[in-house]
Amino acid sequence: MTIAQILKHDFTKGSLDLHDSNGNLTYFENSDGYWFKREFDTNGNQTYYESSTGYWSKREFDTNGKEIYLETSLGYWCKQEYDTNGNETYFEDSSGTIRDYRPKVNSDKLSAISGLDISISEIDGLLSELGNDESIRLTHYRIKLVGLKKRLEIIKGYTEVL
Repeated sequence: MTIAQILKHDFTKGSLDLHDSNGNLTYFENSDGYWFKREFDTNGNQTYYESSTGYWSKREFDTNGKEIYLETSLGYWCKQEYDTNGNETYFEDSSGTIRDYRPKVNSDKLSAISGLDISISEIDGLLSELGNDESIRLTHYRIKLVGLKKRLEIIKGYTEVL
C-alpha cells in the first residue's frame, strides 16, 4: 500500500507532494503508482533516496556540504576526502578507481624540518619493547615514550600543514 492510498489522495487534484519543515520535497507519488521518497540532513543535503522502481541511494556529507560517501542499490559506491580548501584529496569507488592526492610523509624531510631523528622502525622497536613485562625497562621506555609522543605530535602537525 502506498502513502497516497493510505491518505486516500484524490489524484484528480494532482500528484501527492509532501515536504519537510525546510521545504524539501520528501515524498512524491503520481496516479500511475510511481513514488519516491527522500531524506535530508540539517544542511539540506539529500542523504537518502528510494523509488518504487527499487532503486535507492545513500549519501554522506562533510561539514562543508561535500559528498564523502555514496552507495546505490546497483552496487556502486564511492568515497571522497577533501582538504580544508574543498579540493578533493582522495577518491575511491567500487570499479577500482583510486585518485590519491593526499600528502605523503617523507621521513627524511620530517627530520630536516623538525630536527627529529626518529624513524618508523625506531617507533616500532620502542613499541615492541614495551610489550615486555620488565618493570625497569618499562620505566625507561615510559620516559622515551613521552619524548616520542611529542615527536609524533610534531609529525602530525606537519602532515596536516602539507
